[in-house]
Formats: sequence, structure tokens, C-alpha cells
Amino acid sequence: MIDERRRAVEQHRGPKEANRESQFGQQPTQRAVEFETPTTSALFHHPDQHVLDGKRRSLTSHDGHIGKRDGLMVGPYESRQCVSVTHGRPIDTQSGQVRFDETTSVVTHDRDRIIGSVGTMAAMSHLTTVRVAGATQAGRVDGDDIVLLDAADVGAVLRAGGATETGQRLPWEGADLAPLVTHPGKIVCVGVNYLDHIAEMGRERPDYPTYFGKYREALIGAYDDMILPDPMVSTQVDWEAELAIVIGSTARNVRGDAALAAVAGYTVFNDGTVRDWQRRTTQFLAGKTFEGLSPLGPVLVGTDELGDGRGLEIRCEVDGDTKQQSSTSELCFTVTDIVADLSTILTLEPGDVIATGTPSGVGAARTPPEWLTDGSVVRCSIEGIGATENRCRLPHQRQS
Repeated sequence: MIDERRRAVEQHRGPKEANRESQFGQQPTQRAVEFETPTTSALFHHPDQHVLDGKRRSLTSHDGHIGKRDGLMVGPYESRQCVSVTHGRPIDTQSGQVRFDETTSVVTHDRDRIIGSVGTMAAMSHLTTVRVAGATQAGRVDGDDIVLLDAADVGAVLRAGGATETGQRLPWEGADLAPLVTHPGKIVCVGVNYLDHIAEMGRERPDYPTYFGKYREALIGAYDDMILPDPMVSTQVDWEAELAIVIGSTARNVRGDAALAAVAGYTVFNDGTVRDWQRRTTQFLAGKTFEGLSPLGPVLVGTDELGDGRGLEIRCEVDGDTKQQSSTSELCFTVTDIVADLSTILTLEPGDVIATGTPSGVGAARTPPEWLTDGSVVRCSIEGIGATENRCRLPHQRQS
């Protein structure tokens, strides 16, 4: 497990992390009015200040409150200082200000940072949810540490449009991760959505997505034990590695770019399935929402890094043997397709989770079928995000 967490740290840091640090290492205060904003930067925001328009990359006036309009603020990734933009008036800070003209000024300050995505620009990234002192708390992964935020989970950060750092840090290694979003308003799953999985199941390519629901009691953390049902109930527990969409802004009847703009980012999901209960009727729900079978995490990685989610390797290993290996380019219905279609049915809200389906290689499609058993270790990973890794336990063996 320690090796797994080290791999996760390296995976979610990635090459863009180094680029981000170089961009922010020595961020100068004074700039020309036309200076550009790095689009893959960490995002910072301070209320009651106007902000830099990341879309047009020029100094403009915006409301500036968290969750309002389409501006965002950028600042040093490692430093406690950040660059702020104000309109037509000085800001009371110890660091002072540098004025460019009668209407625009830039200051640096050491106030608490608020990280956030405001509007449709780069989504919040590298966020996680950890258990601390009997409760859950959101955090931002910073190298080998988790910087704690004043929010209960990543869903709360998204619903508020941001969160302040508390000043507390935890080591990533050994952190007790909770489900990334602990109380999603909706968990919507897409069935038979990978072309290779459709082929292995002997089905025709669908004209429309197949949806089913899951309840939050099914969710567990990225490294928690998966709790198998009692063998008297079922022994047909299967694995399904999936790319999960996490919604970042309210979306209704959106299409194209607007649909993708509603996505905060992605995480890893294992849609643990009890196959015989799934097939008891024509409805999937019973076999898809068994309590304690669906790991979600370890981190949220934003659309600023992963775009529309295509072209990512997705894998599932059971006890070290590769069972699933594919690419999200095999998705029949893409992230944009799914968000657009679902937003026609109902309003999507920040913190909603959408599982996009699983590739070929599930246990039920094997000859003979293969099932998870007590002690099995399941690792689901997605390129650029990281992995969940969970040991299967019978209910009476559940660890506290």
C-alpha cells in the first residue's frame, strides 16, 4: 500500500506540475496591462476584489465573488503571496500596491488564499477528501502533503465555489482518504459505454446511453476495504474500473463546450457489482448499489489538465493480474455527450458524480466467470489521475 500511495503521488503530480511550479516560482508583481495568465496554474481568489479574466488573458473588471461570472485569479503555487487585481481603488494590504493607470492596479498580499474555479475557466484540481479526527475534510495535494481546506469534502468546495486553506498539513502517505465526494446529490452511472466492452458482451452499439443510479452508501475511500456481501447473499462480486466525472457548476440543457465547462474534473471509480442481483430483473440498481463496494478517489484532476477525458489509459488489476486495460478513447458516448444528455433530463449540480462505464475484461465476461473473494486486492487506475486500491473483506472481518 505504501508503494501504491507513492505511485499515486507521482501520477497526480505529473509533468504539468513542474511546469506550474516554474511559472509561479518567482511571480513578479508589476506587469503590463496586457500580461497573460498561465492557463494551467493553481487558482486563487479573494472576495471583494475584481479579478483577472483568464479567458481573455487581460486585466478586466469582474464581480470577483466566488462562483460569480467568469473571472479567476492566479497566484504563486508554493508561496503564501498571490497576485490580485483591483479596479479603481487601493486595497488595504501590508504589501502595498502597484498602480498602472487610473482604473487598474495589481497588488500582492499574504492573506489566506481561496482556491477556486469561478465560471468556465480551468477547474479546481488535485483536491482530495481525508478523514481527520472523526470527520472528513477537503484538502489540496501539494507535493507529498495535503493542505487542509475549510470544507467537509470536495463536493462542498465545488458547491461553494472555493475554500480557504486552514494552514494545517497532513502527509499524503498514510492519509485516511474518504470518498472524494462524500454526499453527492446524484450518482449516475452509464452502462455498456466502451466499444470493447460492448463487443465482449455481444451487444449492438447503442443509440442512446443507458443510465442507472447508485446511492452514497455504496461509496468508500480510495484505499478502504471493499465489503463483500455475506456468501449466503452472493458470491458473484465483479470489478469495473471507470472514469468518473465530477460536476463543477450547475448545468441544464447545455451542449458542446458549455457541457464540458460544467465539469470540474475527473477521478477514479470502481463500480463494484453484484452480478446475480444485477440480473435478477431488467433493472440494474439492486446489483449496483451494494453498500461499501464502490471506491471513489483518490483525487480530483481538473479539465485544465485532462480536457475532455479522452485518450487516457484505464486499467484494473486483481491480485496483481491485469484484468482490464483500455483507453477512454473507447468511450461510445463521450464526457461531453453524457453531460449534455443528462442535463436535458435534469439539472446537474456541483458535486454530482457520473461514472462513464467500464472497458472490456470484467469477471462476468470471462470463461469461466471470475469473482472477487475474501482477501482479493483490486487496483483501478487511470492515467493522469492515480489509482484506488482496495482489499476485499467479508462483513465480519471489516476493519475499524
